[in-house]
Amino acid sequence: AVHQITLALTKIERAPAARTIWRSDEPLTKIPVILSGWAARYHLLPCGARQIVALILPGEMAFMGLRTQTLHQEIVALTSCKLAWLKTSIIARRVSASPDWRDLLDAC
Repeated sequence: AVHQITLALTKIERAPAARTIWRSDEPLTKIPVILSGWAARYHLLPCGARQIVALILPGEMAFMGLRTQTLHQEIVALTSCKLAWLKTSIIARRVSASPDWRDLLDAC
């Protein structure tokens, strides 16, 4: 399954520290995967402050976007990051066809 995930990666890019990688209003058509560096997923509080809810380290998917249509959180690069994108349509097809993929996503 890990080899298949590698094949599903598209568009590798770099994000400098402090760059927003994901905004809460973006459609969930792709999932960022951090290849190097650190990122954080956070909520914007009513006062404008950020509440970090998850650190995202190299090798991790920033979130699992298959069970929801929107992510009410944002993602920011904490350090310079290299990231790739997984298309949710590719993941959804593989999950429906393979118990290995379902098991992998359930473990996330």
